[in-house]
Amino acid sequence: MTTRKKEYKIIVIVFVLLVCTMLVAFKSQDKTTKLIRTNYVSGTHGKTYVIESLEELEEYYNANKEKHNLGHREKVYSDTTIGFVDAIKEYDEEFFKDHNIVLVLLTASSGSIRYKVANIDLNDGVMEINITKKIPEIGTCDMAGWHIIIETDKQEIEEIKVMVDDKEITK
Repeated sequence: MTTRKKEYKIIVIVFVLLVCTMLVAFKSQDKTTKLIRTNYVSGTHGKTYVIESLEELEEYYNANKEKHNLGHREKVYSDTTIGFVDAIKEYDEEFFKDHNIVLVLLTASSGSIRYKVANIDLNDGVMEINITKKIPEIGTCDMAGWHIIIETDKQEIEEIKVMVDDKEITK
């Protein structure tokens, strides 16, 4: 085998490993962020909550399940998601030993508007969450609420800054 062929094979192998590493990183980020469509509730856009225990999660759920429609969903349609209670069923006391959950509440003037968490940074107790908004050319007339669930390692979060399309919306 010539030296040139060996170099080519090494470059291909390094490239494949790099691509695989990037795909794993993107996939694991998706597992720690969940977007759940809920009811529109006026005055909640940009509110955030840090949930540090199963008890706090249950308290949040019980206090808000009717207002935000946080219950189970039998069927998921193109304009809905799984229910909030379905999304949180995997969290238990063991999870909260090493993790917290950050909830970000968003509202949209149309049920057709979608959000995506673009980036999350946590430095020195300040969490910055960058979200992008996808607005279709034609939308529905219903208003929608969203609960974004972000899993974090167990650490102190003193402040949360939420940016939607580069505009801070934190309340």
